Amino acid sequence: MSEQEKQTNEQNNKIESPIIPNVAYPLKPRSNTTNLSQQYFNRLAGDETSAFLFNDSGLWHQGIHLRASQFPSSEFENDKICAIADGKLIAYKVDSEYKKDSEVEVPMKSAVYSTGYFLLKHKMAYPKDNVLTFYSLYRHTAKLSDYPPKKRYVTKSADANPVTIKDRRGVVIAQLADGLIISIKSPNSKASRHEIESYQDEQGQIHRPSNGDIWTIYKGSYHQEEDSTQHAIPFLSQNNIETEADKEVLLSGNRQIEVKAGEVLGLMGEYNQTGKSGEKLLHLEVFTYDDIEQFRAKAEAAYKQDKEKKGIKDNFLYVARGSQLYTVLKDEVVELEKTQVEIMVPLADVAKQTVKKNTDKTGKDYYNVQPYLYSLLENNNDGGIYVDDSHLTHGLLFPGVNVFKDEAHEVSIFKEKIATCAEPEGTATPEEKDRLGPVFKEIWQELDVDKDSRQGEVQFEAGTLKALLTNPIIRRRLTGIIVRHKSEWSAEQEGKFEELKALMRKNNCAEKAERFGKRVADLGIKLKGEGFDSEQEAYYMHPLGLIGWLSGMCMPLKEAKETALIISGTYEGKGGFASLSGNFDNMGMSWGIVQFNFGQNTLGPLLIDMRNKNTTLFNGCFSNNEDLSSLNKALDKGTNEQMKWAIDMQNKYNSRWKDIFNKLAEIREFQEIQIEHADKYIKTAIHIIRWMRGIHPSVMEKVEFKTFAALVDLSIQQGGIDKVKDIIKAKSLSSPPNTQYAFAKLVVEERGSTASARWRADCISRRLGILNKKATSYSHSGYVAKRDNSKFSLIKEVYICEL
Repeated sequence: MSEQEKQTNEQNNKIESPIIPNVAYPLKPRSNTTNLSQQYFNRLAGDETSAFLFNDSGLWHQGIHLRASQFPSSEFENDKICAIADGKLIAYKVDSEYKKDSEVEVPMKSAVYSTGYFLLKHKMAYPKDNVLTFYSLYRHTAKLSDYPPKKRYVTKSADANPVTIKDRRGVVIAQLADGLIISIKSPNSKASRHEIESYQDEQGQIHRPSNGDIWTIYKGSYHQEEDSTQHAIPFLSQNNIETEADKEVLLSGNRQIEVKAGEVLGLMGEYNQTGKSGEKLLHLEVFTYDDIEQFRAKAEAAYKQDKEKKGIKDNFLYVARGSQLYTVLKDEVVELEKTQVEIMVPLADVAKQTVKKNTDKTGKDYYNVQPYLYSLLENNNDGGIYVDDSHLTHGLLFPGVNVFKDEAHEVSIFKEKIATCAEPEGTATPEEKDRLGPVFKEIWQELDVDKDSRQGEVQFEAGTLKALLTNPIIRRRLTGIIVRHKSEWSAEQEGKFEELKALMRKNNCAEKAERFGKRVADLGIKLKGEGFDSEQEAYYMHPLGLIGWLSGMCMPLKEAKETALIISGTYEGKGGFASLSGNFDNMGMSWGIVQFNFGQNTLGPLLIDMRNKNTTLFNGCFSNNEDLSSLNKALDKGTNEQMKWAIDMQNKYNSRWKDIFNKLAEIREFQEIQIEHADKYIKTAIHIIRWMRGIHPSVMEKVEFKTFAALVDLSIQQGGIDKVKDIIKAKSLSSPPNTQYAFAKLVVEERGSTASARWRADCISRRLGILNKKATSYSHSGYVAKRDNSKFSLIKEVYICEL
């Protein structure tokens, strides 16, 4: 073969890896949960004002509303706004105080609202030269005073001498009294002296080192305190960006901040309608100025080529109307009716069942869509309602998505102007007022859930809008609609409300007109830059749709660690951060995600770290001061005193003992400390993975979550695989595994076989249960085990990002 032929062959066999940002939901759930996307749709359906494309009044609405009251704090961190995708923060605005729709507050007539926002820029590509740049906008953020006070560093001598500032040669260049403000460049440095950027003298003058010089301060000569006179957005402060209020701030060049999916940007603010107060709400929208149909066409061509080479892994399930449904009964597939609705769902949110007949080598996969059908089927089936694997695809292709282009750019979905529709004495008939604009007429046709069983055109009827917006099926179906439209924040759209304001004045509602006009003007976005321009037409897409299209590629390692630890811990009890048991094993007590205990000196250090991390929160978990005082003394004295404290509390004050640890388990900061203290098991699992990759790099190139979780459980229960590495290596080289599952199964079986005879079956059943996502029976050394786990549902068919 010639060199040119080789190059041509290599080019033809080249697989294009998509560049896809990681994604996350904007409000974090407080615990791991299944079908999170469906939880979002169900909660959105309870609020008819929150819909994508139009609200209950028929006004154009290019995003969704996430109302704090619909996402209760017991289940979601509903005050914190999280980035939905990897990207860059390119602009923000924060109000010093919420805006008012009138100069004078009038009860039941006026309201306050936030005009603050965060604007992020993102990119995805497939193939690599086919790039789609998109933006996410988070509106109605908290006012500045809702954020914590700025933290500053203040001099405080470690002894009776003044605080000294030295230059790079060690020469003292200043001696400072206590209480002076300094700026520290590296406060977390382990060095004995920390570099400073500036200091303020007693006259208030700021001093900075000259170019090339370095000033330092002894690490024990300053402390951090809050400046109650100033507040700042923590995310900006952490990235050395000064918070500026009441202006649109564009971050250019190196001032832009890299953002990871799920990272907290800021806090949710208030957005109140007339006469309301205290309503916290996030408006979230996603849009692109790029030609989305052109991007999709190129992506589809690459996907077809890569699919044939098995170079891309499907992450999405799209089921068109009229697709065949099945149920699975005793490993037999039975046909049901055909679906009347489209189903669009991330593959990670769908349970898979493999049906294998005696003649099959691998079996056929079926996917349970019952949670997304609701009551549309007359006979819900206990065995689940499935579709086959022909419906697998990739979200990069925008499966099932219809793209519409609106040329009118009206502020409502109706054909008549908004003032005409609102005029009670006008000449337009009710039927004329209800006529949809051309694009929205097409969208209405597309959205009708019964369209396959009807003949002719779907009619819009007054009063049907609210019913449609409270239907979870339609809410999910809206993810399949993308509309090119003018932004509701543009000055041009603001002008289209002038006729409505004139109508209000005509009907003796001048005050209402002014309030309405002020709100519309306040909410406008004038900022331009980094490709963003609210005066340009953009393609608007459902934010939850985007998360679904890009999800399932990989799970962040941080999430994988926590989930794996919870699954393993559930084998020992209820599992999770609050799992608590007494002195049954002579360890004093056991608590937390991996059952930390006093006897093995794992619980004492954990509690000490929690106390040091946030003493106020720690102390607040104790209803009785004596309980807190006695624990602190025990923690300071050592293991024996800690054991005595635990046993004494269980015997005398059992309910208080339980209450203390239940409260500690609810605090997110302390949950993260539990995960940190369990890190030795994570490191062991990762060490095993890297060893496995060294033997069979192809099957271990990407690490599946279920493999990782099984190895974490092995590490917790058995400590590692050093005893059986030679056996595993020999067997796997003699008969190479063709899948990661086969390799992981070999590892857990060989290591489990070295446990004491009584527990071999138990060990292996646990690990195979995780790999199979269901209780798995296993027999070994005369014993049979079938370990179940209530957290199997947390196991997703995804890879882990950082591994």
